Amino acid sequence: MSRNRCRRPPGSAQSSRRSCAACGRTWWKGEKHHISPRYLQKLFESEGETVTGWIRRRRLAKCRDDLADPRLARHSIGAIGARHGLTDSSHFSKAFKEEFGLSPRDFRRSMRGATDERDPTA
Repeated sequence: MSRNRCRRPPGSAQSSRRSCAACGRTWWKGEKHHISPRYLQKLFESEGETVTGWIRRRRLAKCRDDLADPRLARHSIGAIGARHGLTDSSHFSKAFKEEFGLSPRDFRRSMRGATDERDPTA
């Protein structure tokens, strides 16, 4: 019988899950804060929210900010979605339209028009 004790692996900024080589147990980053996934879900439920819904809206808001940023105009809409974890362009476009009422392309165009109409002396 192995005397190896299961030790928590060091955290990783790239992955929220890590596995122990000795036993295969998977850790969730929330364990660092002593919160189980179920408890986290319950906290969100008390606000009428889901964890995945909150994460999705945060990602879409970041995409909206990037689409409005003229410095990122050379980046494709798909690249901006992927930058925030929305790698399926079709899904990203549908989710964005559902959240903000415009497709990402139409939103970006409306932002360009708003930028062009601004008074540079103001």
